[in-house]
Amino acid sequence: MPGIPIDFPLPYASEKWRAHKTIMKKILFFRKGFMRIETTTGSRNMTFGEMMENVDELDCMNYPDKDITEAYGDFLLFTNGEENSIDEDWVPYVLKEGGCGGMRIIN
Repeated sequence: MPGIPIDFPLPYASEKWRAHKTIMKKILFFRKGFMRIETTTGSRNMTFGEMMENVDELDCMNYPDKDITEAYGDFLLFTNGEENSIDEDWVPYVLKEGGCGGMRIIN
């Protein structure tokens, strides 16, 4: 049976592979409208730079993988994958509140 020799150099070390897998999971949540930030005038969509700064705070939630993935699935259901059809009252999203270290799921 053909195989790869044990001493064959792999393109990724184990740490790089884990980091890559984590980034690929989190990149889904960068869809416009899913991550928001609270301001003095209300909440607004995060810019790409703000998303990059705050994406690691998603891990601070209880059961982040399950809860965030479920909220993201609901977000896609309610918006039909389109940014124009967002109904603010029903669509779940992740909110970064002012003065708070973490993020939480709304709706």
